Amino acid sequence: AGAAEWRPAPTCPAAHTLDAKTVAGSWFASCKTCKRCGASLSAGVQRQSCKACSYHLCAACGDKRAEEMLSEEITLTVYRAAQLGILPGMGVEEDALQVAIVRGATAGALKLKIAELYSVPVLLQVLRRDADGTPLGNQEPLRYDDGDIVYLSVGGGGLFAGGGLGGPLGVGGGAGGLMEMMSRAAADATEALSGALEEAAARARELEKTEYTLNVVLLGGARPEKRCKLTVVAAARVQEVLDMVKLELDIEDEALYLEFAGEKLPPAAPVHMVGLRDGDTVMVAAPEDSRSSL
Repeated sequence: AGAAEWRPAPTCPAAHTLDAKTVAGSWFASCKTCKRCGASLSAGVQRQSCKACSYHLCAACGDKRAEEMLSEEITLTVYRAAQLGILPGMGVEEDALQVAIVRGATAGALKLKIAELYSVPVLLQVLRRDADGTPLGNQEPLRYDDGDIVYLSVGGGGLFAGGGLGGPLGVGGGAGGLMEMMSRAAADATEALSGALEEAAARARELEKTEYTLNVVLLGGARPEKRCKLTVVAAARVQEVLDMVKLELDIEDEALYLEFAGEKLPPAAPVHMVGLRDGDTVMVAAPEDSRSSL
């Protein structure tokens, strides 16, 4: 299946995986409601639930949560086993590399990240789900969660493995085998790059269609507190959202910025990249030197 077809299991705000259930209903208990849209979860309705948190979603909101999770960043541990080198000092020591990547990425995108962060050429990377598993294709979705382990071998047992230019390196041994291996590796790298670019374009199209409704609060101080709700696309820039807020609250001439979870949001960053999601609350704040005038 392609990256666009796979979806993770939705989670509650505490990161517990939701269980799919059919509401049984009861004469003695009130009807549960969806925590996102408020829909009643009456008998016979499909729902996603976290019993520990008493958190419930209707089927539609569960699907929406799974879709959102594809663009959330996770950190994977990439385990690289020790490998012998052709000459002393040219081997690879055992290592555990930390790589941050969006959950919906492909193996090809992960290879590009590893190359960028740790200077391991894409041409020589082989990724597996377990040490002896089948290599992951560049277009294969990762299907991993935060903290999971990916197994990396370098050169597919070739360039950095023992045996000289023949043996593991070449299909026919010697320089001819090396050239054949490098030709295949170059083709794999091209496929990985192409897949990553296609994936990025598909993600951008999805984000252009995904909408978040944000609660905006301008704290009072010397003036009455103001609030509003704005619906924005996930790909919108923070500065664009701020401009909409200023227009909505009639504060267009003031020097202000947006703040979320106690952090100032960078104006050029897309909304989805700063952690904002549907239903979140953002604060409108002023620089320290101008707050006395608010």
